[in-house]
Amino acid sequence: FVDEHGLALPVLVFAIGAGLTAALAWGVYRQSEQSARTRFDHAVVRLEGQLKERFDRVRGGLGEVVRASDVLGHPLRRQDLRNWMAGRDWLKEVPGTLALSIVQPLARNDMALYEAHLQAEGHAGFRIRTAGQAPDLYIVDAIEPQQGFRSALGFDLGSEPVRREAIQRAVDSGLPALSGRVTLVQEARRRVSLLYLMPMYDKGMPLTTVVQRRAALRALTSVPIVVDELLQGVDAALQGQIRFTLMDTARDGTLHRLAGTARQAGQESQPRFA
Repeated sequence: FVDEHGLALPVLVFAIGAGLTAALAWGVYRQSEQSARTRFDHAVVRLEGQLKERFDRVRGGLGEVVRASDVLGHPLRRQDLRNWMAGRDWLKEVPGTLALSIVQPLARNDMALYEAHLQAEGHAGFRIRTAGQAPDLYIVDAIEPQQGFRSALGFDLGSEPVRREAIQRAVDSGLPALSGRVTLVQEARRRVSLLYLMPMYDKGMPLTTVVQRRAALRALTSVPIVVDELLQGVDAALQGQIRFTLMDTARDGTLHRLAGTARQAGQESQPRFA
């Protein structure tokens, strides 16, 4: 004779015990996931903050150039820029920022006159380098430091579509603009780079509409940024905790990798959080 009530009790105890164990394991797992997610979110905020701080410092430097130009009543010329840069080292403070330049808008019909004017000022051999037939050019008029970057002088930034799009965006909005990936004229290593631009307008001119801002444009100031150098040290405190990738969205909507943390051997193909 089998005691059905006696057999049922151990089964019931086992079922309750298994259920409690599963619930406890699930609770521990959820707590672990929540803790990991919290650490991840904090790391993301920290990473974004570091990148924003670096771009803010570049933006602040460009803003100083605009204000100095306003004081002089004209965009900084070559000697002005050299003197202004002599007492500052903010390019050294932000990794990847190579040089500071003044970009002069110019009608294509005025190219010969502009070249003759600079040559008469003592810049012998100055020539504009452009391509295409756009009626407006954006010439690198001054750059500091010149050592290693002199080859950029006279280059028409508007002759290259990615640069031109960023220039037009800055001019039309009145705000700083960051270009997509570009190849720097003076960069033999062909490292992935960006161009950060800020427009300067004639003082006293109306700037309410896009048409007004285009008419009032006096010059732009710009900084080329090497992406890999910009990111140096930005994740130093996050080693082993997070991988990141900086992406560029092309005009056709496709994504291109600019830089980021290299994946180590043995790391999972899919991130735990994103």
